[in-house]
Amino acid sequence: MSNIEINIPDEQEDFLFKVKSRFNPLLISLRYPLQISVTMLILIFMLPEVETLVRWITGIDSFLTSFLALAIVFALSLIGPLLLNLGKYYLDPYIFYQDRVEFTTGVILREKAIIHYNDIKQFKMQPNIIQKQFNICNLKLTEQKQAGSIKIRKRNYIIHDIKTDDAKRILKKISEIISINKQD
Repeated sequence: MSNIEINIPDEQEDFLFKVKSRFNPLLISLRYPLQISVTMLILIFMLPEVETLVRWITGIDSFLTSFLALAIVFALSLIGPLLLNLGKYYLDPYIFYQDRVEFTTGVILREKAIIHYNDIKQFKMQPNIIQKQFNICNLKLTEQKQAGSIKIRKRNYIIHDIKTDDAKRILKKISEIISINKQD
């Protein structure tokens, strides 16, 4: 089943493609190793308190309480990044119009990003080894705004974890639009 919607244009401005990232907990945990490590380190410092709490709740005073406390610390260190990104994956579509792409950046401080195809300097697929196993990839957009001959800013946006077939169709269509715009 494809995760892409294709829209037939009518009188009002409609989108060409509407894509949502695919949520995969394994890929998210591999994408944020530093965040998970720091969270786990903080929770490991709290391990004696967690172990005391488990011992108080269960009433068991053995190796099992240490094991349960360690499992709780490990689970909590993984749940944080997963929950932060869950909303991003399920709520935020990337909408491709005839002249631009729109999406929302950030998890807590949300900001709507609009990138016009004229400002895109690079648009490519970037699958990693694990994504290839799941038949998904990242799309990388490099935006470079200019004022005359002066480069104002360069920013990279990555559309994470979309199906490879959908990415190829989007890449082909956007490349056609960009080449037509450059000819004009």
